[in-house]
Amino acid sequence: MNFFQEIHDLGLQGDLKIVVTTTAQNSLLVSVLLANEKCGDNARHSIPPLILKGSPAEMDAGFIERISAPIQKTSGLMVSMENHLKQTADAEKQSKMAKDNKGNKDAKAPEQKAPESEPKTKKQTSPAPASAPLFADLDINDDPELEDEE
Repeated sequence: MNFFQEIHDLGLQGDLKIVVTTTAQNSLLVSVLLANEKCGDNARHSIPPLILKGSPAEMDAGFIERISAPIQKTSGLMVSMENHLKQTADAEKQSKMAKDNKGNKDAKAPEQKAPESEPKTKKQTSPAPASAPLFADLDINDDPELEDEE
């Protein structure tokens, strides 16, 4: 049995705490608790230890198989809880930055001058249809500056 290699192969995040107690009936009572101090969610403290009871031969035969699924699930849960806390904090920061940026834009808006209206021309024309050329309404021959150049 490669006990420590098998524990390592579980890929747990945190500290695996194992307490072995011999009972009056000459059997073993084994408590297994995964503690992950990197998880900032205090709900991690409400996860109870896994308790196994059996003879030494029974523990040797199936200890890893009996703890692997529940302990891996606990490890994944704690990692997910920590990721959730980080993502929530990031979202809160981004939301605060968005509010601050919006507040800054609102504060700058009154300072900005409204653009002056364009000077009125003698001849007001309606917008040209989309298929018409852009300068269709202009008559170059009416421009006094161009007459001087000729």
